[in-house]
Amino acid sequence: MPLRTYRPEIDGLRALSVFAVVFFHLGWEYVPGGFVGVDVFFVISGYLITRILLRALREDEFCLAQFIARRIRRILPASMLMVFVTAAAGAYFLTPAAFQNLGRTLGAHVLMASNCFFSQDQGYFAQSAEKIPLLHTWSLAVEEQFYLILPLLLLVVWRMGSKWLLPTLVGLAIWSLIWSEFKMDWNSREGFFLLTSRAWELLAGSILAVWPERRLGKGIKEGLSVLGLCLIVFAITQFDDETSFPGLSAMVPVSGAVLFILSNQGEKTVVGRLMSVRPMVGLGLLSYSLYLWHWPLCVFTRLLINEELRLEHQTFIFVAAFLLAWLSWRYVEKPFRHGPLLKTPQRSFLFAGVGAVALYLMSLTVWLNEGFPKRFSPRMQLMMEDVDWDGDEWTEVDDEAVKFGAQKSGAPDFIIWGDSHGVAAMAGLVQATEKLGMTGWAFLNNGTPPVPGLWRSELKEPSALATVKMNELILEKIIQSGTKDVIVASRWVARCEGYNKVEMQPFWPEYQVAPMAVNELNHAPSIAQSTQALCDGLMSLSRRLREHGIELWLLQQIPESSIDHVAWKFYASTRFPWLYSLEQDATSYEYHLNREEWTMNALRSLPQGTIRIIDPTWSFFPNGSEEKLRIYEQRSYYRDDDHLSRAGSEHYLAPVFERVLPELRHE
Repeated sequence: MPLRTYRPEIDGLRALSVFAVVFFHLGWEYVPGGFVGVDVFFVISGYLITRILLRALREDEFCLAQFIARRIRRILPASMLMVFVTAAAGAYFLTPAAFQNLGRTLGAHVLMASNCFFSQDQGYFAQSAEKIPLLHTWSLAVEEQFYLILPLLLLVVWRMGSKWLLPTLVGLAIWSLIWSEFKMDWNSREGFFLLTSRAWELLAGSILAVWPERRLGKGIKEGLSVLGLCLIVFAITQFDDETSFPGLSAMVPVSGAVLFILSNQGEKTVVGRLMSVRPMVGLGLLSYSLYLWHWPLCVFTRLLINEELRLEHQTFIFVAAFLLAWLSWRYVEKPFRHGPLLKTPQRSFLFAGVGAVALYLMSLTVWLNEGFPKRFSPRMQLMMEDVDWDGDEWTEVDDEAVKFGAQKSGAPDFIIWGDSHGVAAMAGLVQATEKLGMTGWAFLNNGTPPVPGLWRSELKEPSALATVKMNELILEKIIQSGTKDVIVASRWVARCEGYNKVEMQPFWPEYQVAPMAVNELNHAPSIAQSTQALCDGLMSLSRRLREHGIELWLLQQIPESSIDHVAWKFYASTRFPWLYSLEQDATSYEYHLNREEWTMNALRSLPQGTIRIIDPTWSFFPNGSEEKLRIYEQRSYYRDDDHLSRAGSEHYLAPVFERVLPELRHE
């Protein structure tokens, strides 16, 4: 039986895939692996595009310009509209730094390199990724890159002889799969985002299109169809953000898509007929536009509410995305794809060129103007600075120290070594250092406990080994610096006891232990194990420093706020008072003491002379038990629940360092 030109069951499969992705992004707990919907899309794209190209090659009608023009009509109009609207929304909602970053991602999207850009930034599953409005364009970039390479590849191999098509595609797919698995161990971001690691999924569809048709028995077809759908559903419901993905794990949804498409060639199976019903096909036709619109809606909603999406938020996003998807399909996709506007390749290329230039100029303008901070009043700009500031200026690069304070030659008066809590302390430390005429060096790495031999429990072996190696290099540089005092700063309580309840809802208490300190591969250490690992590490560090006449100081963890996303909520409560009202006081003095009791008792019980503890509690609670933590006044003092803002660091920690630094044994 000849292959059908139009296969409605594939549109049904598209519908299943896009709903998996949308519900995953909405945070629906029943589809923790909904991100695999993108992988199913890759298989479908590879299959359909290869069929189109093969038909053109067999009929000697291959024309690269015509092929690219069709891709332009299919992809660009709806994509450009989404990007323009997203940029306009960003201009209204986003802080200058976030808007500037949107400009950068917009430029990468125009160059069809979003996936390359994000592979150098942060992981797809990182919490910060939830605030990137154009993150979802990474998959469009993968497909666009594939669409540029595949036609040329097929043309070259076709001219060599059609018999080489299948072995060439199979060979490339195997290489890409191996590369994908390799990358998951050594650079998971590149493994997730780049075409080299994803090509095998698209090529799986291409191989299916090239594979010689075989007549399968009805029973076999029905069985393969059910198996294929089950594999996809299994991945959607059983995978999660802890699954090593893509790599070999992606074979589950990819194989499911291949089996479903294969088994429904010719006469459709029962499952194929179910996926071909009109509602499923209609949803499949909307899948591209729904994919485009749902993610920006998720991002801007999360930015406004700054908490996990509740049912009412999920419902709003879904309805709004569905409405925008229908409008986009009806008034943008269909007219541009089938109407006379872009009927010829010349018109298509002109449209693409003008649109790309306009978008890139927009991107460049936003980036060069640093997100247009003058959109806001001076006071609002200070509030947004508290939202955006992360202390990057104090984060060391390539294990080199960042120097601050008085300009003096020779050894520094002291060195601060820490993670993001050390970074957040820097504004106050710099202010005190300059006031006292001292000089300091900073070795700061976000997420890295400043104790040799320790790492966070969720790290895999390669990352753990890299952490240990980096800390040893830093320690050697500290010893060689000639300093006599080292201050270590970290989130000590979290390293021993895990995250607090505020930041982990609704995951508390299951995820509590994830970032704790360990000195052996242990992804679920007990509080006692982590505390012992930290104490042992600090004792070892103290001995090694004392051999060189260096004293070890420990900056006690600052009080944690009982309110998360403080800086954003303070900004939002001022700018959107109809949305937020924020209390000025948070954690009680008693709560702070209880939160730190276990860890600080353990650290204070270390042998005398191991460490000297800098306790900043008096600055945060000057009236002791009678007071609650003040999280803002004219500026926000906290960035989130456990990091100070620049203003908070100067307000709370500068007085602490002004009192402590004179005790250091500097010349």
